[in-house]
Amino acid sequence: MEFYVNGTKIDVELENEKTIGDVLRGFEEECAKSNATTVSIIVDGKNISAEDFDKTAEKPLCPDTKIELGIISQEAIENSFNEEKESCRKLSEELKQIPVKFQAGKDNEANYLKVGKTFIPADGEVCLVSTEIYGVRQKIGDGKTSFEALPYLDENNNVVLIGYYFNEKFYTDSTYTKELMVGETHIYLDK
Repeated sequence: MEFYVNGTKIDVELENEKTIGDVLRGFEEECAKSNATTVSIIVDGKNISAEDFDKTAEKPLCPDTKIELGIISQEAIENSFNEEKESCRKLSEELKQIPVKFQAGKDNEANYLKVGKTFIPADGEVCLVSTEIYGVRQKIGDGKTSFEALPYLDENNNVVLIGYYFNEKFYTDSTYTKELMVGETHIYLDK
């Protein structure tokens, strides 16, 4: 008999086990002592569902029987929950910033902030972000990297500039005193 636990072959010494069920019950007893449990059972390449368990458990052990078990420990479950808890805590902190971004008129930045770790822009996809300090900036997706990890491409030399349009000119302020720098590679948006 071949016996695997979480993909690792284990040498098992049979005592009085005659059926697959005998082996599984014995193994589950050992798992319980270690605060672990079985989460998947594969016998001879077939995934055993709860409905098939009793029928499979009655089968006799043969020299070529192959049993593969997936187990998980209480410690692993607790660690997983702690990781999720930390992830949720960070997300909660980020979500607290969204209303601030909306109030500041930075809703694009707030939207990207909300999905920055999970949103992966397609290869060549242009993402324009209205930032509080530098105005509208750009990131271009590569189809692999999350939005948050993508670098800004403009190094604060923005392609898109936000200004105030008055008398056929763009200004940096609402009092129309400082004219925006004119450039052929810029897009101007009237605030």
